[in-house]
This record gives sequence, C-alpha cells and structure tokens, in this order.
Amino acid sequence: MAIFIGRCDGLGAKDLDEFDDTSRDISNGTFRRLIGGDEYLEFEMELGYDRHLRLANDWHVSYARGLWKGKPAVCCFWSAYHHIWVLEEARSHKEMEVV
Repeated sequence: MAIFIGRCDGLGAKDLDEFDDTSRDISNGTFRRLIGGDEYLEFEMELGYDRHLRLANDWHVSYARGLWKGKPAVCCFWSAYHHIWVLEEARSHKEMEVV
C-alpha cells in the first residue's frame, strides 16, 4: 500500500515541483487501490466527507501518480493542497522521509 508523508504546506517546494513534473492523472479508483482501502476511508473521513458526499464524487478533487524524491508516489489534490503518499515498495528508502 502506501505511507502518507504529508501535505504541501509541510513539504519542500523543489520536491513538489519534481512530483508535478513527473506526474500523470489517475482515477479515484486507482488512487484508492494504491493507498489501500482502509487508508483511503480514514483520509476521506479526515477531510469531512460522509455518506452524503463521497470523496470519489467530488469533482473538485483530482489524483496523480508521479515520483517523490525518485520513489513512486501518489497524490490527492484537494482544496489546492497536495496530499502525498509514497508507495510501499519505497518504504525502506531514506529518501521518502519528510523534509
């Protein structure tokens, strides 16, 4: 699955630019599969979604897959914030640590 490393307001601008430069759009379903269902539901609840409006149905939200410090990562763009997860295969690498 994936490890949440933070929001853009706590991450380095250079690393965010690199992610943006290497990223491509993905669907909500792909994002959910890559971070894991339990992680996704927890994230959705933290953002304030409920049974009336689901994250998957919010057309203001988009998702991307790219590289974070050279490691595979995914991002949810919500309310003009990057929310970044590094995919688990990168877990053992020091480069995934939050700056």
